[in-house]
Amino acid sequence: MLEEELTVLSREVVKNVKSKDLKLGIDPAKGYKILHVATQLFSTGGHTRLLENYIEIDEENDHWLFLTKQEEEIPLRISQLEGGRIKKIYRPATPDIAGTARELNAIKDNFDVIVLHQHQHDATPMLALAASQGPPVIYMNHADHTFWLGASIADCCINFRPFAVKTSEQKRGIKNNCLLPIIINKESNGITRQRAKQLLNIPDDQVVFLTIASFKKYIPNDKHDFFEMATEVLKFDKNIHCYIVGVSENDDLSLLNYTGKNERIHLMGILEDPLLYEIAADYYLESMPSLSVTSIYETVKFGAYPFTIYAPNDLMRERVEFEGLIGNTENKEEYLKNIRTVLTAGKEANETITRKLSERIRFYNSTQYWKDNLRTLYAGLVNGTIKRQHTSIQEFNVDSIDVYQHDLFKERLKTRKLDQFRFVQKGYQ
Repeated sequence: MLEEELTVLSREVVKNVKSKDLKLGIDPAKGYKILHVATQLFSTGGHTRLLENYIEIDEENDHWLFLTKQEEEIPLRISQLEGGRIKKIYRPATPDIAGTARELNAIKDNFDVIVLHQHQHDATPMLALAASQGPPVIYMNHADHTFWLGASIADCCINFRPFAVKTSEQKRGIKNNCLLPIIINKESNGITRQRAKQLLNIPDDQVVFLTIASFKKYIPNDKHDFFEMATEVLKFDKNIHCYIVGVSENDDLSLLNYTGKNERIHLMGILEDPLLYEIAADYYLESMPSLSVTSIYETVKFGAYPFTIYAPNDLMRERVEFEGLIGNTENKEEYLKNIRTVLTAGKEANETITRKLSERIRFYNSTQYWKDNLRTLYAGLVNGTIKRQHTSIQEFNVDSIDVYQHDLFKERLKTRKLDQFRFVQKGYQ
């Protein structure tokens, strides 16, 4: 119902908007003109890195970037791309969501394809694109486990996991889906695990368990308590140390049910590039209860053995990179038993598995795999061989919706505060 109401509201927001010619010209030799739309970019985290990697590898086409609500400075590594891989970065002149939507609507027809990377709650693309047919829209399903806006304007959805393909088709009603595991293009630059440990002043015989995620992803629920698990794992071997990137001693550790008093648990805080820790890791503990998708692949690519979150439902843990190589566990007891079994077997016994995992990531998550699939996807959308599914406003009963009295948007369009989508758990938001 919410997307139906947004579509009707979109008609009111953009009805008098005139298309703006950006004078981009037409040169088929340069490929397609791609407009990326994001809410806000950050110096850390996989979301911004995904967008950056996407643009970097898609060299056959030209790229522009529209930011709907960049409250902080644009990360340096993104701003440095402007004028090169990114032709121009657009930041709206108006602070209100309706004005931003009108700006986006005005320039949309200059591009061959629009790619949405926005935050789940960002209604701007819906308001800008829902009420009028424009270029094909690709939605990057970077938060496949949550509710998000934009399904009704997506002509195609790029998913990172088999689970996401199923939910996009069955629950979100998106007919055109493709599976593209997240881009992982980090390289070790010749640095070995032993050398990485030396550079980090970690003893060579220390068994390094690594996890990387933002603070909120470690906040426990009634089934998953990361720090409780980490403490149990340390009991298996006195040489095990757990390094946690994304949490610092200055954070409110009480929200994590952790006292901060274990000398073998190292809180590293936020690191813009944790590459050395990823190379140094012998094992990777997946964050819980919320997953951090990018970091587990980056670390396993360099040879670490992964322990994925335990859960009775296998759907969300499906990964083409891990299928048939590592087992899933359904509860805490199985999870700890599996870790003990792997540790007892030793690194040499697990070397075949870690090598195959690394090989799969280098294939499925590679630059070339993405290039090949993007080339097919663009051509299908632009040439019409992939049938577009942008929902027409005529499909909705507009008379049943009072746009101006809608509680959700009456006052919040100016402030963008969509309260019901904010993450709130145990006091953290």
